[in-house]
Amino acid sequence: ALTFILGTFPMVVATGAGASSQRSIGTTVFCGMIAATLIGILFVPAYFAFFDKISLKYAHKKQVIKTLLIFILCGFLSACMVGPDYEEPQFFTNSALQKALNTSTDKVPLFAPKDFKDDTLNTLIEKARKNSPTLQQALWNMRASRASLGIAKAGLFPTIDFTKEYNEIKNSKNMGPMMQENYYMMGFDVAWELDLFGGQRRRIEAERANLKSAIYAVKNTALSLTAEVARLYIQTRTVEELVRQTKENIRLQTEMTDLVKDKQKTGLASGLSLEQALYLLKNTEATLADLEYQQVESRNALSLVLGELPGAVDDILKGGKQSLITRSFDFDLDQITKIPADVLRRRPDVKGAEENLIAQNALVGVAIADMFPKVSLSALFGLESLKWGKLWQKDSLTHTITPSLTAPIFHFGALRENVEIQKALKEEQILSYQQTLLQAANEIKNAIIALYQ
Repeated sequence: ALTFILGTFPMVVATGAGASSQRSIGTTVFCGMIAATLIGILFVPAYFAFFDKISLKYAHKKQVIKTLLIFILCGFLSACMVGPDYEEPQFFTNSALQKALNTSTDKVPLFAPKDFKDDTLNTLIEKARKNSPTLQQALWNMRASRASLGIAKAGLFPTIDFTKEYNEIKNSKNMGPMMQENYYMMGFDVAWELDLFGGQRRRIEAERANLKSAIYAVKNTALSLTAEVARLYIQTRTVEELVRQTKENIRLQTEMTDLVKDKQKTGLASGLSLEQALYLLKNTEATLADLEYQQVESRNALSLVLGELPGAVDDILKGGKQSLITRSFDFDLDQITKIPADVLRRRPDVKGAEENLIAQNALVGVAIADMFPKVSLSALFGLESLKWGKLWQKDSLTHTITPSLTAPIFHFGALRENVEIQKALKEEQILSYQQTLLQAANEIKNAIIALYQ
């Protein structure tokens, strides 16, 4: 310190060009070093003696304090989390979607199947949501995703296992002097891998996104199921009405054919007129057979969607007071098609695709974290003794604490390639998200056009 102080003295008394700046720096350093040296000489020995006296007085607490400091240090280190944070891809702006779909920015109530005011349709939709195997599959997948998230969260905390061991050792006569002893041990094993670089937290982020994706899959399945039930119900009612009208046409054509026959007998109609009447009647009867087959087919398809055996919906359909097809509706098409642009992004299939992208983005962080060292702590707290009777005594208490560090050195590029794989899968999910968004826009545009046809 004295040498450093003397070395800065020429700057204190500097003259010539730039002397003022040199004297300013030199004076600051010179005085600062003198003050630091005096404080070190006068106060450091006193502080050392003071803290040494305290450490001797509380020597039995040193191990506890050391352990606490280790955990606090690990907690600070765990604040680090490698990997990219998610940023939503901006494929299309809301204004571009509005222009493409010719939609409104106003929030309006969306049309729902209940707006048909058909009790039979509402009953079928409710029955489908309760019994549909497809919807049940989506629900069980959601439950599995929730359990996977719980497993990932558990990885942040230590695991504790109870262990009990008994060993009887007796060597052979050929090993020299006979030795026979027993060993008893029981206690708790504790293991904890510290999430220093955020790999486990990225895994939790991925599982949380997978859970959200599963939830959106349930919503999308329920929405698709509702739409399919409504479509099949309208199709069934349409075929029923066609069957009714065809039967009425057959009745009228039969009467007309009989009338032509009577006229032919009296010479008021030719044989050609009778042949034409019979042809129309046979053709209508053939159409009726085809329509009746379509009626059974559409009802069976409706039963399948409801998770029921064929014919299960027959009684439900008979209970309808008035056919949905023959009833008049007063809908404002312009109001129905005023779909806000953000509805497209809130569709369950679009949101699910985005959550899949979020999950894969987090897995990139998991792969990057695998390239960093891993620190784990393991410990055993329990009892051990060579005699069972002494196992429960205080002197049988034992414990071991084993910290370990594992750092990847040579993996011949495998870890780096795994990062590249996860990044490639992320790009794939980005394109999948984009395709889902385009498909949703296409479906909405086609549906709007179909309403005006």
